[in-house]
Amino acid sequence: METLQTNITPDNPQFKQNASHHRALAEELRERLSTANQGGGTKYRVRHEEQGKLFVYDRIDRLLDPGAPFLELSALAAMACTTAKRTARASSLASDVSAGTRS
Repeated sequence: METLQTNITPDNPQFKQNASHHRALAEELRERLSTANQGGGTKYRVRHEEQGKLFVYDRIDRLLDPGAPFLELSALAAMACTTAKRTARASSLASDVSAGTRS
């Protein structure tokens, strides 16, 4: 097999800065995926359990045969919707407060 040539210099300050930045992004992704896997956090999981509902991953586990492969697509899709709703709600509240319609 032919070896690919590279111009990467790991000692270069720009390389180190980029590597650090991308490691931080990867860690943020792992944290978000973990939160999504928990259903948005402990608060929401507890509320689900109090309502006697099965959590989404528990429902999937019951549907699949043990050890069957499962490919999850767009694990963070709902998180983007929730974030957008929170941002819109916060903007609405802020403009209400500045207009004097809310206190």
